[in-house]
Amino acid sequence: MTHFTSTCDRAHGSKPVSHALRPSIVADISSGDLPLPLNRAKMNRNGIASGVSVKTATIPSLRVESVLRRAAEEVLRDGESLSGFVESAVRAQIQQRQEQAAFIARGLASRDQAKATGVYFSSGAVLKKLEARLAKAKKASA
Repeated sequence: MTHFTSTCDRAHGSKPVSHALRPSIVADISSGDLPLPLNRAKMNRNGIASGVSVKTATIPSLRVESVLRRAAEEVLRDGESLSGFVESAVRAQIQQRQEQAAFIARGLASRDQAKATGVYFSSGAVLKKLEARLAKAKKASA
């Protein structure tokens, strides 16, 4: 592991923090390998990449118990940072909540349609139809 000290910690008056980089990250940095989007980006004369999404917003810092941080660090994939892990988790949670809201909206719309038309289906009929779909899918994949 290669260690470095965070300089921004000193700028804010707190003690410097030592960080460790996995050997694979150090190799990528030393060889000049950049993430794929930056490799394909065109640099203007000021050295600014064009055609790349720039992260301009921040998510508030998060204080957690040291046990939770250690658990998160233990499951990081090779080359993945804790910040990247947190960003990925936030994106996944946003998607899950959007899908859940859409599911609930479909259910409420179905309920309203049933009330309006007076057409209802028994749970037995729905399960029977789902079992037939499952059997058809299994047969098609075999």
